[in-house]
Amino acid sequence: MKEQFAFQVNGLMIAAEFDARDREKIFLPLLRRLTALQRERGRRIAVFLAAPPAAGKSTLCCYLEKLSREEAELTPVQTVGIDGFHYTQAYLESHSLVRDGAEISLRKIKGAPETYDVPALAALLARLELPGQRWPLYDRRIHDPVPEAVEIREQILIVEGNWLLLDEAPWRDLRCDYSIFLRAGDERQLERIVQRKMMGGYGEEAARAFVRANDWPNIQRCMEHSRRGDLNLAPAPDGTLEVV
Repeated sequence: MKEQFAFQVNGLMIAAEFDARDREKIFLPLLRRLTALQRERGRRIAVFLAAPPAAGKSTLCCYLEKLSREEAELTPVQTVGIDGFHYTQAYLESHSLVRDGAEISLRKIKGAPETYDVPALAALLARLELPGQRWPLYDRRIHDPVPEAVEIREQILIVEGNWLLLDEAPWRDLRCDYSIFLRAGDERQLERIVQRKMMGGYGEEAARAFVRANDWPNIQRCMEHSRRGDLNLAPAPDGTLEVV
């Protein structure tokens, strides 16, 4: 049975549905596992949730937050994304990389692994158990990160992002207590990203051009160059998820 939800993601209301079978077979056991792990280690733990663009990781994070607060024996989780670790627009416009013999401005490939401040992310993860830590957010109105925007409150922090399990330096050196990889990677994702871009103000033609040039290569790179997680999920033919 499908359950319908609406979550606010990056300032937009996003409709989502989750199967009750997945809740009982995958998500509640996952939250019980994370609760036991946090209690065993006696400190705040970091959980990576990695997936390609438009695989549904942000809505899954919202769903896990909601579930964790509905079961009394579970430790509540807090979810955050890595977009707050994007380099600033000024940095992206003043830096470039060489790809296929051509110099490309980082601004033109914003969202690629090279456009994140990975050392800053690693430094914050290393001090998570200290009191008073705060997490940056990405502001889509100014197209820049906002430092220390969110207080880290809970003892289980789920960090979601495309590149958290990327098997490339410096991403492979990031450390967490548990990891999840959500597999996806087909043309349907492109349509979801196009619609998201249009909701953010792009015209349809501009949205499709941007997604084809930028998001589809990122989907392929994430799928082909990421390490397996401790838990690996993929869409099943019947619309549920399966452990793979």
